[in-house]
Amino acid sequence: MTSQESSAEQNLIGVDIGSTHVKAVLFGARKGVVHVARRPTITHQVRGGGAYHLPAEMLGAMSAAIAECVAAAGKSKRARPVGIGIASMAESGVPIDRRNQPVGEIMAWHDLRPQRQAAFLERQMGAVRLFARTGLRAEPKYTLPKLLWLREQRAADFTRLRHWAGVA
Repeated sequence: MTSQESSAEQNLIGVDIGSTHVKAVLFGARKGVVHVARRPTITHQVRGGGAYHLPAEMLGAMSAAIAECVAAAGKSKRARPVGIGIASMAESGVPIDRRNQPVGEIMAWHDLRPQRQAAFLERQMGAVRLFARTGLRAEPKYTLPKLLWLREQRAADFTRLRHWAGVA
């Protein structure tokens, strides 16, 4: 069998971490969609329009959906998925510490708590200048207002932050 023939039989998994569901799809190059697994995305709401996800819950949903697709592929070595692609919801993210562990919650893209910080950025820079520099409007869904909110409201978490990780 040539490498082109063997690659044509390989399975891949695509994952979409969305606001409503975490979906995993097993895709065979010759067969198309083989299996779809879906788990609910758990969103926690707080006063003031806040919304967040817990990293362990998100990882659990994603792991379960992927495992279901792997099981659907079958036990033969040839059937095992050889690659995975992950896409996720807009601007949801979580601070990561120096040990590469999440610090606190995943702030949902639709979390409104950073509204005041977004307004501050617009006042400081001006809407036109901010857009010219970043390509973004001053909205609470973007990372910079989230980071400013975190610095103000969760200073202990902010000081542990080494990286900001999008959900994917």
